[in-house]
Amino acid sequence: MAQTLFQSYFHIVFSTKNRFDFIQPEIEDELFAYIGGIVKGFDAKLLTAGGVANHDHLWISMGKNHLVPNLIGAVKRGSSKWVKTKGGMYSKFAWQDGYSAFSVGFSQI
Repeated sequence: MAQTLFQSYFHIVFSTKNRFDFIQPEIEDELFAYIGGIVKGFDAKLLTAGGVANHDHLWISMGKNHLVPNLIGAVKRGSSKWVKTKGGMYSKFAWQDGYSAFSVGFSQI
């Protein structure tokens, strides 16, 4: 029987526009849960998430059928729309262009 084994881990970092402190504690857990749902839609898994008020760190186990730039684009678009629904200062929320993605070897886990 044919079998495919694929393991690919990435540490992904991206910032809020102009490094503004948008990511406040009152939305952080819900934001990461929302991002986890987007990641799951790409047959990937959000293993952990964290950061500070102006940038996020995501550790993701990627699926074999999707590209990192496509996943990150979807995460940034979807989460930006979601944050804006929180109203107030969040209505001006945006992520900065670009991101960093670092592969993580299995032995580094």
